[in-house]
Amino acid sequence: MDINMFAWLSANLATIVIVLLLAAAVFFAARHVLRTRKAGGCSSQGSCPHCKSSKDPE
Repeated sequence: MDINMFAWLSANLATIVIVLLLAAAVFFAARHVLRTRKAGGCSSQGSCPHCKSSKDPE
């Protein structure tokens, strides 16, 4: 690798790590929502009109 690339990586290492952590958080959040919907659940904790809250008596 070129010395300039090492300099660029060391200068931007904190930004790269933060972006990777945010990307991982978005990935796991989206995966959780998709798995919840696939299982037939509601990811909104019952606050949307088409979901029944567990507090509603039938």
